[in-house]
Amino acid sequence: MENAFKYSKILVVDADKDACAPMIKFLEEQKFLVETAYTSDEATMKLDGFQPPCVIMDNNIPYLSGPEAVKMFEARVPKVRVIVVTDEKHKTLAEECVLGGAFAWFPKPADPKRLMAALQESLAIRKKEVMAYHANMGTVYDMIKDTGESTPENVNSPNKPG
Repeated sequence: MENAFKYSKILVVDADKDACAPMIKFLEEQKFLVETAYTSDEATMKLDGFQPPCVIMDNNIPYLSGPEAVKMFEARVPKVRVIVVTDEKHKTLAEECVLGGAFAWFPKPADPKRLMAALQESLAIRKKEVMAYHANMGTVYDMIKDTGESTPENVNSPNKPG
């Protein structure tokens, strides 16, 4: 499996260290930069510092339901893609996560090919969004520059009128 997004950041959130160990090993073999969290508090701290474009989570995180976790992740990292990997018995909750904004869900253990395809797709979407954002910011900058309004270089200039 070729990884077009080597060195992309992935946060894995799962209370069961043993259950997520094979997936973490797989992700690291694929050259992703992987951080792990085993509680909602840990996940919050990791999100704030690590700022991953993608989170893979079990929907049984202590102190948060799956849908609550998806909302929390999206509030802390705008445009983050959340992939839920959970036991088949929690399928309904995983589907609620998707309805609440999660990118996809897979039953445990996640099939590596399907997980990799979902990661590649979610990261490709994120890349397009980032590129579009930067293109739009360049357009806004050019519009400001063309009108003679303050641009970042001369906003604090001592020669500024006024």
